Amino acid sequence: MKKLKIIGFAILILIVIYVVWSPLTLTKFGDRTNPYHPDAALKEEIKAETAGMSAEEIRLYSIKKTAKRLSFTVKNNLANGKANCVGYAQMCAGISNYAFRTNGINASAKPVVGYVMFYGVNLCDILKWCMPNKRWKNFVKDHDFVEYHIDGKTIYADASLYDVFWKDCETTL
Repeated sequence: MKKLKIIGFAILILIVIYVVWSPLTLTKFGDRTNPYHPDAALKEEIKAETAGMSAEEIRLYSIKKTAKRLSFTVKNNLANGKANCVGYAQMCAGISNYAFRTNGINASAKPVVGYVMFYGVNLCDILKWCMPNKRWKNFVKDHDFVEYHIDGKTIYADASLYDVFWKDCETTL
């Protein structure tokens, strides 16, 4: 029995490693409201840290800054550094937009809702199937990320997945 658990754990680790190095794509189906606006202290940090950055550098900065400031939880409490994917997307878009404005860059970011796809399979549907009750099924039914408009391109990017996998999960249209 102990050997089976070790084999099962090893297989789980291999699956996680495969997912981390495999392409995850983000698919949008709607917009989110309630934008996040950085407070004065965070605005000063953003202004100082993004001076002279390009739009793409700001996109990456915003994802990393958001992941550094937040830790994952079920309910959003951005003031105390706690968020689910909705809060991650809101904060990331807010940081991005402030940095774009301060640097005079014609680009934008907004939180959106959609799905995380893995080789054409909707991971939200798989998670929903695995959940034990309606509350948790509703929690994983979709996923929030950020939609960027940079240099005529639309890019979907995800700060919460970056926080989990330390990988920039982006989809460019």
